[in-house]
Amino acid sequence: MAARKKQPEKTRQAILDAAGQCFGTQGYAATGIGSIVDAAGLTKGALFHHFGDKRELAIAWIRDRLRHQVLQDWVEPLSGISSLKELGSFWVSVCAKLADGDSCTSTVAMAAEMAGRDKGMTEALEAVFHAWREGLRGMLERGQQEGWIHKSIQPDTEAGILISMVAGLSVMQRCHGQQGLSASLVAYLETLRPA
Repeated sequence: MAARKKQPEKTRQAILDAAGQCFGTQGYAATGIGSIVDAAGLTKGALFHHFGDKRELAIAWIRDRLRHQVLQDWVEPLSGISSLKELGSFWVSVCAKLADGDSCTSTVAMAAEMAGRDKGMTEALEAVFHAWREGLRGMLERGQQEGWIHKSIQPDTEAGILISMVAGLSVMQRCHGQQGLSASLVAYLETLRPA
């Protein structure tokens, strides 16, 4: 019988993927180590070789995976936007995809459950929100320079408002579906238009 080839980085990534799947759909408290290792197809020993406990795993998932996914889904596409119409279309498109396990809904759910309760998780989640806010702020500043965003708005404040609106949409979607809520966000974007 041939010896199994150890692949520690692949194992770590499989654990992070499974943790994201479980935390993103079940929440932190409802996710047990058993469900993570079952989803990863690994043993508890493999998990504990890479992570000391569920908390350490959750923080690693937030830092290594969730932050990257939020940047990929919500920030990187902003570089190609050059009008409020394009921004509105982008928001409608990504808001239509809000569901359990997506990057926005996972961030919001994890923040609602754990922020303020655990310093390490709060700091990791704040880093996700900070990167998201910075990306939006940069796009709004660019829009001001290019003339499609009103000069009087405060980009950092507006970025926070937009993230809060999307966070609220993700919660409302979980409760009772979209029901035109993304249209309200697009209508709000019109308030950013230069006079």
